[in-house]
Amino acid sequence: MSVYPQTITRAYVGPVNVVGTAYCFGVAVYLDPETHKAVPVYLDIAGPATSVEAAWARLAQGKELTIVPDNAPAIYLQPPQAGTLKRYQRRFPELAIDQLVLVHTDAVEVPDEGLTFQIETSREQATAALGAHVRALVKVAVFPAWHIYLMEQGMAERLIYPCTCYGGIAVSAIRLDANRWTALIARGLQQKEISL
Repeated sequence: MSVYPQTITRAYVGPVNVVGTAYCFGVAVYLDPETHKAVPVYLDIAGPATSVEAAWARLAQGKELTIVPDNAPAIYLQPPQAGTLKRYQRRFPELAIDQLVLVHTDAVEVPDEGLTFQIETSREQATAALGAHVRALVKVAVFPAWHIYLMEQGMAERLIYPCTCYGGIAVSAIRLDANRWTALIARGLQQKEISL
């Protein structure tokens, strides 16, 4: 059975209380080994506009936000600094609620180095997206037939690894290290796990 949803699903995770209550329907967290912070990568919340805006303002300022699931430990979101999330918001006037989706900037605007994040809807989509990231990163050809090898070996070498996710979302962190991805490709060619 696949761990990937076919679409980005929304499942209730728990309430978020800043000013009133908003409700979380999906969250992905990257546990940064250097800062030991739970960096929010994806957050989907809905509720009254004031509650949603208050949660957004807290994260936008780089302050911690807590989600409290009903039957699980609290989920802490700790942005490393202000301005690390892109905001997508829509209002449902007939229900008097807003839906807010926040996505880490490095998932939307892929940096040249460091980390990026990919939202995954299927194994095939995740593998193809990884191939596109590696192709843009390295100075050697990357063929579609290599994508499965890149996914498997990238996971084995911790160049790609899953984030901690709740509510049906699947997100992975990808290390943008051109030297390590190039070495992985060279090793695959030498060991005949991939071919030209």
